[in-house]
Amino acid sequence: MASKYRDETVKLLFGSATCCAFPKCAQPLVFWDRGHPTVAAEIAHIRSEKKKGPRYEAGYAGDINGFENLLLLCGVHHKPVDRHESLYTVAKLEEWKTAQVAQSGQQVVSDGLAEIVRQVQQSLQKLTEVAGSRHL
Repeated sequence: MASKYRDETVKLLFGSATCCAFPKCAQPLVFWDRGHPTVAAEIAHIRSEKKKGPRYEAGYAGDINGFENLLLLCGVHHKPVDRHESLYTVAKLEEWKTAQVAQSGQQVVSDGLAEIVRQVQQSLQKLTEVAGSRHL
């Protein structure tokens, strides 16, 4: 199954940040274990793609799965941000996005970037399969 995120979008996300967008969280997006990269980040929507999702905006004219509407959070912060949407508004997440993009980014060689993209796509496929099985 194809990823809902374009490769270019994933590259921009990981190339523009070094750690979780949650303020003062220093969790790196990728860590290296015995010479192999492991993605520790989750792609989060600023505005939800689902009508009943957190921070859904019916009139949003941008690309819902595009770089401008996405940020990277660690596994600890992604769920609370989505579960407590009144505390984490679109405006607040856009501030985080601006701060995250202002980070220096990571130096990742082509082979490492390809592995990161592969891992993100594999994780998304697993999530899609789990979500699809709930509707059966």
